Amino acid sequence: MADEGLSAATRQRDHRQVLASADAALRNHEYLGDDPVRAAVVHAQLVDDLTWIVDHSEPRTHDHGALLTVAEWGSAVESAQVTLADARHVDERFVNSLPDDVGTVDDVLAAAAEQLFADVETRRGNLPPEPTPEEWGVTERVVDDLRRAVERGPAGVDETNGPASAVVDATDLLANARGLSDFRGGFDEGEPGSVESAEELRELRTTAYDELDSALEESSAEPLARTVVSDVSHRMSSADWQLGRIDRDVAPDRLDDIVVDYHIATAVARAVPATCDQVVEALDAA
Repeated sequence: MADEGLSAATRQRDHRQVLASADAALRNHEYLGDDPVRAAVVHAQLVDDLTWIVDHSEPRTHDHGALLTVAEWGSAVESAQVTLADARHVDERFVNSLPDDVGTVDDVLAAAAEQLFADVETRRGNLPPEPTPEEWGVTERVVDDLRRAVERGPAGVDETNGPASAVVDATDLLANARGLSDFRGGFDEGEPGSVESAEELRELRTTAYDELDSALEESSAEPLARTVVSDVSHRMSSADWQLGRIDRDVAPDRLDDIVVDYHIATAVARAVPATCDQVVEALDAA
């Protein structure tokens, strides 16, 4: 810091420059594309990244001295610079892959998003109430997690970062809503509970991974399916991490966190193909 003459003021100036560049890119962004599905996925990532820089990249400083303050601002600047460079790189590669006379797809994306969010609103109105048992088991936790995933998303297109992000966000919400409905529909076969053996847990984990693979293989819009699969895959990562820390015998209910994550990943993955079909139909009709 001393050798390079760094200060919070210089880092803040650098941050303002990155923000100005990201804001200009956001205001001038065009939704070019010849394939609405591919365009939705690419533009959603670009616009989400640029929006993050503009709205959320400023650090929370803790006033623990000049060195830490400079470090916090430096981290914010470098994160914003890298995100902006990534967005520019993806945008350039995407535009170069398109025909010279390609048009824009923002109207198509916006119309499809409105239709999809209308279904999201209907499904939100049919969500089950919050589970009420005094002691929640695996079933109650899965239902509540999926229920909250649907509830806490954007209320409509106006709350997203644009038409492409709206399509991607709606896809994720519909997959969670459909996954919840299908999960509850399986109660005729008995509600899932704690696993009783390592073999049961192994089977549950294998099923979840198989369903995530199938979601990509069987979907009519693999790039769109991948956005949902990547979101829900953190459940698998978390569960596997917890499982890897166990080095002794444990009671079955001590594994419930892991079991819940595997059930949620399975439920959402199974809903992905039908959800992608719905999104493709909405894009075709727009």
